[in-house]
Amino acid sequence: MLYRCIGRSQFRSLVEMFLDVCEVIGPKLVATGSSGRAIHHYATVTSFEELDLGYETTEFSAKQWLLPFKETLSTFRFEDDDFISDRRWLEDFLRRERKP
Repeated sequence: MLYRCIGRSQFRSLVEMFLDVCEVIGPKLVATGSSGRAIHHYATVTSFEELDLGYETTEFSAKQWLLPFKETLSTFRFEDDDFISDRRWLEDFLRRERKP
């Protein structure tokens, strides 16, 4: 695998380019605790200035953005002593994936 490093100014340009075309999620300062400690969350940012790249840790994991909280894998219903698989979840999933 090829690795490349970019400088700070180039990183800012890269983030701003992403902001123009998609949702950007990063460490964002959301509050200050009673002890004076900064509280960060991974959240949607709308500008490079909202990113806090000097954060130590976030209050919650990045999994909240990477993994769905709830996901329907399969549904079914019973009819005449047999069950019938309901494929609406698959149709909904495919419809969401096709949206621009």
